[in-house]
Amino acid sequence: MRYTPLGFSACIGIIGAAAFLFFLLSPRVECRMPSPKAFDLSNIRALAQASLIYASDHDDQLPHASDIWDYMRQLAEDGILNDAEILLSRLDPAVDFTHRNPISILAPEQPGQPRQLNPRFRQLKPSIAVALGSLNAKMPATVPIAWTRGLQTKGVWADDSPYGSDGGYIAFMGGRVQFYHDLSADGGQLDRFDGQEKTADILEALPPGSRIGEYTPAAGEQIAWARITASRQHHDFWSDHLPPERWPIVAIWLLFAPIACHRLARKRTGAVRMFIWPLLLTFLWLAYLAITEPMY
Repeated sequence: MRYTPLGFSACIGIIGAAAFLFFLLSPRVECRMPSPKAFDLSNIRALAQASLIYASDHDDQLPHASDIWDYMRQLAEDGILNDAEILLSRLDPAVDFTHRNPISILAPEQPGQPRQLNPRFRQLKPSIAVALGSLNAKMPATVPIAWTRGLQTKGVWADDSPYGSDGGYIAFMGGRVQFYHDLSADGGQLDRFDGQEKTADILEALPPGSRIGEYTPAAGEQIAWARITASRQHHDFWSDHLPPERWPIVAIWLLFAPIACHRLARKRTGAVRMFIWPLLLTFLWLAYLAITEPMY
């Protein structure tokens, strides 16, 4: 089949427009610096590993604590983990990272006195929840150990949680850490502790008598944090799909595309060249980004 100049121009235009839309709407490529969620993933995995290390020194028993602060105290007293920052997410509206100095779980050691819980740590509002009760490292690998704060028994995260309704991480006894959007999907995303069926209720995935250790926000905090999270999610949609490094591409296409379309409509020559230029400049810019900002 022989293409006419207009047909070839239209083909180039369609391919170029499709490539531009794919580039514009595709998820943002992570570059040198890991995202805040990557740090959160690393932190919750480290907390789960610290809990299992503790169990290896205590007859396979994970910390039997009264709340999350007591849970962390036991890990710190065993010399396993004394960094309180591991409980905090930079995406959590409950956390203020401005001018924050590192916080230890235990206060500095005083001669002749047992180490006490750091008062500054007790004032923190952790972004992570832990399972409280008689958890044993020999339990099934599907038993949750820790998860993103705000997980409700119906299987979704509260609007005031670190990621809002987007979901959260769960770390399991077997060492697996996974991000979930909705635990109620497909009849339940978690394995019941009794092994009977799937469930969306985090408590049903834990041994009987277990409790959740987490910070419970006050009514005012719930409203304020939910607003912050919703605003951030709206902003993140555009920052993920149109980050600053893509602005030059948008400018290039906004400059050339109208002229090319006009020439196509008028069946004028040169329409092909008008589409080739933005395509060429797009690939050159992508090559520049790949060289100067290697993928993480």
